[in-house]
Amino acid sequence: FRSGWRNGHNDCWTDIVAPDDFFCDNHWRDPRGWDMEMCGEIHDVGFDELCHQFASNPGDASRLAAIYAEARTRDGLAEAWRAFGMTEDRRTLDFYIPRDRSQCRLIEIWRKEAKEVIRCHDPNTGELYVVDASEAGEIEAKNEERRRLGFESGMEEDEIPLIRTEWMVNRYWRVYFLSPQGDIIMEADTPYEHGEHPYVVKGYPFIDGEIHSFVSNIIDQQRYVNRLIIMYDWIMRASSKGVLLFPEEALPDGMTIDEVADEWTRFNGVIMIKSKPGMQLPQQVANNSTNIGISEMLNIQLKLFEDISGVNGALQGKPGYSGMSAALYNQQAQNATTSLVDILESYSHFTVTGAYKDVKNIQQFYDQSLLIRLTNDAEAVEYHPSEIRDVEFDLAVVESTQTPVFRAVANDFLMEIWKSGQISLETMLENSSFPFADRLLQSVQAQKESMAAQQEQQGMDPALMQQARQGVDMNAVGVAQNMLKFNHNQNGNQ
Repeated sequence: FRSGWRNGHNDCWTDIVAPDDFFCDNHWRDPRGWDMEMCGEIHDVGFDELCHQFASNPGDASRLAAIYAEARTRDGLAEAWRAFGMTEDRRTLDFYIPRDRSQCRLIEIWRKEAKEVIRCHDPNTGELYVVDASEAGEIEAKNEERRRLGFESGMEEDEIPLIRTEWMVNRYWRVYFLSPQGDIIMEADTPYEHGEHPYVVKGYPFIDGEIHSFVSNIIDQQRYVNRLIIMYDWIMRASSKGVLLFPEEALPDGMTIDEVADEWTRFNGVIMIKSKPGMQLPQQVANNSTNIGISEMLNIQLKLFEDISGVNGALQGKPGYSGMSAALYNQQAQNATTSLVDILESYSHFTVTGAYKDVKNIQQFYDQSLLIRLTNDAEAVEYHPSEIRDVEFDLAVVESTQTPVFRAVANDFLMEIWKSGQISLETMLENSSFPFADRLLQSVQAQKESMAAQQEQQGMDPALMQQARQGVDMNAVGVAQNMLKFNHNQNGNQ
């Protein structure tokens, strides 16, 4: 989660990091990653992009060119690492050499460090802040100035609002951008107000510092299934498939065994045989190697897949058996979903953590007012950076109910209550999700305004017009209109 200029926009961006390019320390045990001490990413960028990010003058660009001139070749890199006392290892060197030799390998490292600080509390402003230990003299000078002003105004020692201090060791994140040889391209404290690194990582299931695959419980079944399939393939390949047994005594004169084989497989072929009493006739042998129990074993193992993982055919979208009720099918899908609650909740926590850092970056880096629409149905609200910058918030991400099934049920419900006359057509269109709802609502409102304008010109009571729009008999409306005109003429004559 970063902020900066991309594609002509200065915004907060979310990048998907390839697992092969990400690394972290092996000391963390918290599934949330709160005890992580180091993490980083490998970048392969062009030299122009490298200068764009880290060069602010011609001297910086020349320094980068000199550094990466040695990092382009494997020999030069190996020589540089041998100077550090490291032995050349092809696997180790691949970490420092880009996949594309035209790119520059840049190593980004975020490390949690410690330093001496002084935590201060100013009673005049109520501010609680932290300064480096080297600034202790400045804090003491401010307190001396407050004592002097307090004594001059006749205040007692205990009445003077001095800055209270406390020495402590502060943990903070610091970022380093390194070249393959170990040159520090740039280093700085974390620029993010949330005080952490910009990455969000989730290992599931993360147990005692190890990440175990979700399918680890069915690895044995998968291996056995693979073994059965391979065995089935070998048996079928090794079994006889239409082998011709032709006695040598029956071989006719003037024909070879190859000609007999061709004639045997030819349509309407004829082979002359020297038949003798007791001699076996030619026959074709085909071995049925399918019904030997492998199919039953495969079905058992595939059934174990569902029993161990809890993911059954209903959750996979497979059709049920004949006569299966919809309630039972839905219950099976619900039961399978229940067994996956842990992994779904873990992913939800991962999403919330990423969204939290995104919103923190928005608070920090957005400096202009914007119109933001939170959802498709919500109205656009104006975002004021000055009002939101220091607000602490609790973030929650919930699953949306705007699925096709939900929209269809909601539309059917609105249609039923509209037909019963409990809501108007405008109310139904405003709350429905028909594809043409917005356009139809605009047409209805335009027609309503047009009819209201016509009735104002004719002098008709708007209440009667509203009744006419709701389905009142038009003959009754005409009678009422004539009565209004008659009363108007009588009043004019008087």
